[in-house]
Amino acid sequence: LPLPYGMVNTTRAKSKGYGTRQEEAIQLFGSLVQAETISDYVPVVQGILQTAFDLPDLRNEIYCQLIKQTAGVKHPDGLLTVRTWQVLSCMCVCFLPSRKFLRFLNWHLKRVQTQHPNTESARFAHFCEKAIQKTKTRDFPPSRDEIAAVSARKELSVSVYCFGGGVCKIKVDSSTTASQVVEKLCVGMGVQKSHNKFALFEQCGTLSKNIEDRVVVADTISRFERYQVHGINEGGEKWKLFFKVFCFFDARTVPMDGGIEGGFLFEQACAAVHQGRFPANQQKLVRLSALRLQFKENNYKAGQWNTELFSFYPVKKKAGMDRERSGTLKGTLRGLGTNTLKRIRQGDESHVNTGYSEQEVQNIKMSISDQWKKLKGMTEQVAMENYMEIIREWPGYGATLFDVEYAAEKENSRFPRDLWLAVSRDSVAIYKRGDSEPLCAYQYPQILSFGAPSTNMYKLVVEGEE
Repeated sequence: LPLPYGMVNTTRAKSKGYGTRQEEAIQLFGSLVQAETISDYVPVVQGILQTAFDLPDLRNEIYCQLIKQTAGVKHPDGLLTVRTWQVLSCMCVCFLPSRKFLRFLNWHLKRVQTQHPNTESARFAHFCEKAIQKTKTRDFPPSRDEIAAVSARKELSVSVYCFGGGVCKIKVDSSTTASQVVEKLCVGMGVQKSHNKFALFEQCGTLSKNIEDRVVVADTISRFERYQVHGINEGGEKWKLFFKVFCFFDARTVPMDGGIEGGFLFEQACAAVHQGRFPANQQKLVRLSALRLQFKENNYKAGQWNTELFSFYPVKKKAGMDRERSGTLKGTLRGLGTNTLKRIRQGDESHVNTGYSEQEVQNIKMSISDQWKKLKGMTEQVAMENYMEIIREWPGYGATLFDVEYAAEKENSRFPRDLWLAVSRDSVAIYKRGDSEPLCAYQYPQILSFGAPSTNMYKLVVEGEE
């Protein structure tokens, strides 16, 4: 019988479509016993784990059922027994039972290893025993890939992308955090003593959100799976883990001598220019584009770059386009918000509309061609150095830019609506989007308080100003 749940006829989680705790406990038992007869058992395991995630007070019940199903078995290597152990393994990497039941679980795992040595049951018991020593609080139930990895008692293989098309394959378990992955990548690339701070990001097209150090990487993979199921992406792009500089502590003195950190700064500067997050006139953008092409393609050549102009040259943003993309703040400071998810689910085609007339596009291409031809013989290294010289001329370089809207309480506001909030090592500045000079800038000692008083609102109090 299920564990007692008090007034079982009234304890329903109606908002999530669940019945009473007793009904759910009996249904979970049915799911466990049918695992042997189903070829693709992963959806069944996902359903059980989703129930455990949504109804925490059923976790002890699930553990008791799994312990019962794996105790005193006649066939420790049988399919039903193995399937039950696989579910128990997934529970152990995601949720712990309460303290009393945890002691019972530990005793059961040791007993199985003693009673059935050199069997699948003993190997799963050993895996579970190790897992519960480092189980972390999860934000999502496991993905299909994680369930498959845990069921095979293996680590999960994830791909981490870098600028320039680089991909690193990293092995993680169900408790590996983003900070641990970053540390492993920094050591592998030799940038553990870098001038700036690296971090993991979840990225899809132009959407990019920092993953906090404490976040379990497997949770991010689960979130990607949900985004894919619900069609949440930007322009059909794939969600992926991305490794890049998160915080610039010393972006100006890093040498552009072919080192890895300098390469990261260069590629991120190119991405900022492409996304329109570097204030420059057309002449300067043309010069930067020519240097980028010289770096990638060497000397001038006619061909494919003409059709890929807007893969490195910024599109012209129409009035109101930035407001349509105001999810950037929610996607960076506070996570992906409802409006951001709604926008990318419906499809954002702003990357297709360049904002230029056909004649303007031809003029830009001709200007870039002329500039590129003048760079004949320039090496990749020199092209990179010249590119970064132009980037570092802007006083705002090294700050992280957030697209924000000024919440004006008066009609005659001192600020326009569309702004950049630039957060750097020493100060916070506010720019009109696209301008090179700040409207105001404050050193950190001048800032009395800051924070988010409400959803999608960020407030700064600076020596009597807000």
